[in-house]
Amino acid sequence: MILPLALTAMLAAQLDASPLQASRRLAAVESRYTGGALPDGLHLEYRTFRGLWVGGLSAFLIAYVSSAVASALIGSWHMFIPVYGQVRALQAGAPVLSAVLLTADAIAEVAGLALFVTGLCVKMPYIVRDTTDWGFALVPNGLGVSFVATH
Repeated sequence: MILPLALTAMLAAQLDASPLQASRRLAAVESRYTGGALPDGLHLEYRTFRGLWVGGLSAFLIAYVSSAVASALIGSWHMFIPVYGQVRALQAGAPVLSAVLLTADAIAEVAGLALFVTGLCVKMPYIVRDTTDWGFALVPNGLGVSFVATH
């Protein structure tokens, strides 16, 4: 949350505009579609739900890598196979605390994979400008020269 606000404030300073005006300029470039008629010069693009698949992949990898490293340290190969390793260890009769951790790890792996696949399958509509004449320019300001995006 802080990073987008900082970037908006930096853009506002470069364009001699308020942060609200700068965020409106950024939102006009690309934003989610909520319905209604599209203004001239804009079109719809459907993209994957990035937040969902990145979050799912991260959750899966954290759970998988931690169990794979633990499995390598104790000399077992079962945990290198996602979810199967945890189920196999539970069938072998793991102690109660280990059983709870193995179950939580298996649930995290399954949930991460489900979020990853869902994020790749779900397409979100975004409004995007038709023009592709974006570029960069050196613009003089009171302190010297700034490197800004132009359109």
